[in-house]
Amino acid sequence: MDKKKVCIIAAVLVCVALAFAMTGCSNDEDMYVDEADITVEYLCGDYADQLMADGADTTLGTVAVSEEDGDNVITVTEKEVVHNSDYENGYYIAETNAVYTFGVGGFAKFVYTDKSGELVFGNIEAFKKHNSKNADQLYTVYYMNDTVELMLPVDPAAVDATR
Repeated sequence: MDKKKVCIIAAVLVCVALAFAMTGCSNDEDMYVDEADITVEYLCGDYADQLMADGADTTLGTVAVSEEDGDNVITVTEKEVVHNSDYENGYYIAETNAVYTFGVGGFAKFVYTDKSGELVFGNIEAFKKHNSKNADQLYTVYYMNDTVELMLPVDPAAVDATR
């Protein structure tokens, strides 16, 4: 091969290597959310939607947090909001006689209402403290592979009647 062809091939290979190096390590800001950017609105909206797109399931119910073998366990007593105009609030909460037990995912998020009525989020320890005083609160529990990933409080009056 002559020297000119070798130089052209070498130049093309260098260009290809640089193209891979520049695009292979890009910071795609849409892929990751910085922990500081997490808000209640994000958890209730985009994050919940992404969990569902990733294959999460949900259940509605009251929750209890306990510890087994040093791990937190969440027990969900499934409930159903039944809309009925004969009741004072226009609905009642029915038992479904289903109880589920889940572990807690490593990145699990818990949204709850603080003393002032504002929605806040925290980890399992903050949620445990809150839930011990609010055991009747309904939550939508998002879970994957038998672990809770997200819990969102539910206002029974806001539950869709067609659900």
